[in-house]
Amino acid sequence: MRALLKDGQGVALQTVSPPRPEEGEVVVKVMCAGLCRTDLYVADGLLSTPLPRILGHEGSGVICRLGNAVLKHKLGERVAVFPWIGCGMCASCRAEPLGYLCPERKFLGWHIDGCFAEFMVVPERCCVSLPDQVSWQAGAYLEPLTAALGVLKAPVRQARSLAVVGDNRIASLTRMVLKEFGKCELSEEEQGLDLLVETEATTDSVERAMERLKPGGVLVLKSRPARSVEWPVRLQVEKEITVVGIGYGNVQMALLLLRQHRNLFSTLWKEPVPIDAWEKDFFAERDGEESQKVFFLPQEHPCAV
Repeated sequence: MRALLKDGQGVALQTVSPPRPEEGEVVVKVMCAGLCRTDLYVADGLLSTPLPRILGHEGSGVICRLGNAVLKHKLGERVAVFPWIGCGMCASCRAEPLGYLCPERKFLGWHIDGCFAEFMVVPERCCVSLPDQVSWQAGAYLEPLTAALGVLKAPVRQARSLAVVGDNRIASLTRMVLKEFGKCELSEEEQGLDLLVETEATTDSVERAMERLKPGGVLVLKSRPARSVEWPVRLQVEKEITVVGIGYGNVQMALLLLRQHRNLFSTLWKEPVPIDAWEKDFFAERDGEESQKVFFLPQEHPCAV
């Protein structure tokens, strides 16, 4: 099968052996896959991984092979794949089945092979069933939308003034979620805010965000940078700022929104391109030139998304 992978020579589209499922796993024929900054962090070595590694963690497709002891999903089922893989047995996994809080968690396209390939293998618990009304492209957007919905865990409804900091796709999606689904009005004020969502995660951006908050304000962290940032501890203590890190919201809510409001989110997407043409968009994303989400079609003969 064809796969976009990183090896000792760099990133390239190569031919590799198709995966085989083990107990509790399924093979997914990948129909659409989204490109994310995390994929670039792995490609550039900012997030280390054993090589070779197939990149990609935002994907959708159809289950085409079952391992032993697969109980929930069936052959031919349309699914989106959630990229965090927990152990499935610990207290964190029992409390949050998505697995992203598990101490032993692994991530697609980083710790294990991902979805920039014609086929991928994942534990069945990572698969989320897709209704027929949800396109392959929308299914591949399930993970970033679920991540954006996480801001609704913060006390946004109690805040009299709130804003989102950042000029990137994460910020745009977060603003959309707050306005359309959190029913929150974003403030135009530059200073004295009750709550602020930070999406850039640099030393400067965090400090600027704290400066904009009023004493006793809440800073919500949404971005996952590849490297640690310096933290303005003195400023946080002096202003008694509460800092909340939020990973994900409700995946079923994200699925419902993709089903009912696809056209709203599609304004943030580019038209998918065959994975053969990966280089142009891949390097444009690395250079920060892509204002809309890039999607790849891994199949040799892509169908409509």
